[in-house]
Amino acid sequence: MSKFYDEIALYYNDIFPVQEEKLNLILEQLPSIPSDILDVACATGGYAIELASLGHQLTAVDLDARMIQELKDKNTGIDARVMNMLDIDSLNKTFDLIYCFKLLIMTGF
Repeated sequence: MSKFYDEIALYYNDIFPVQEEKLNLILEQLPSIPSDILDVACATGGYAIELASLGHQLTAVDLDARMIQELKDKNTGIDARVMNMLDIDSLNKTFDLIYCFKLLIMTGF
């Protein structure tokens, strides 16, 4: 997708570690355990991995192939796909919860 994401893919989890507050926010929204969850714009899958380790079924999508490959390399059992969030209907699946934590970087202020 972009050279920027290709370059930081190996270090993404160190730069942007899973935040307990965000993880707890997801957990508070879950209707049942285990739940079927979709992580949109998952990057290297930090949150998806945490949720999968708690017994949830995860599908994770991101536009960047390198980010998805980093997630797949961790052998997590997560259904990780290179996909545009606008195309999630093509998954032909329903989810108990869908979340997206989009990174916003502002410079020049």
